[in-house]
Amino acid sequence: MDDVDGWFSLFPEGYTSNTCATCVIAVLFFILPNDFEQFRLKQKKPRKYQSILKWNFAIRRVPWGVVLLVGGYFSLGKALKETKTLVGLESIMTDAFQGVDDWIIVLAITCIVAVLTEFVGNIPVILVFIPVCTTIATVKATHPHLYVMPMVLASQMSLMLPIATAPNLVFQAYGNTSTIDMVKGGWMVNVISLIWVNILVNTYGYVIYNFDSVPAWASPGTTMMPTVANFTEP
Repeated sequence: MDDVDGWFSLFPEGYTSNTCATCVIAVLFFILPNDFEQFRLKQKKPRKYQSILKWNFAIRRVPWGVVLLVGGYFSLGKALKETKTLVGLESIMTDAFQGVDDWIIVLAITCIVAVLTEFVGNIPVILVFIPVCTTIATVKATHPHLYVMPMVLASQMSLMLPIATAPNLVFQAYGNTSTIDMVKGGWMVNVISLIWVNILVNTYGYVIYNFDSVPAWASPGTTMMPTVANFTEP
């Protein structure tokens, strides 16, 4: 079956994106009626036209902070990629981890990521550290999942600050919870989670995922891994 291009093919290449479809749907909420019965020709009593969503309602009830936060995540990740900030970070971390045992590298990466994700958000942290971790694995001739897997798990330990992830912001906004309360309830969970991630990755992780060997797709010189070199390529 041939691929269906859709309405994107009606415009020049690069002129439209998935964001356009989302914006069109959002605008339709302000245009389409909330009750199609008002379009009937025979009505006992004329009804006032009302759209599905009203602007005043959207201003008051839509969590704009969440929208801006999520948009900021992706903007920050894009900026880090375009400005080639990852190249300097990769160089610093690669030099720092020369001759260091793998379990110490995993511990350091998970601690750094768990702290950063509380202030920057988990999406930018993942976008930054996946190519950095795979580059370090390539230099040390190690299975890349040994670093990437605990890093991704650590990035989900965003349990203390509202800015860490969108659900935290929603919880604080609608749960009448202060930032101090979130820190008090989340720091211990973060510490316990970090300990367990490091223990499990360095024990049965080797048994299940074969971290002792380097797969063919991760061998030096391959272009299949998202290393810093190809991740920052314009």
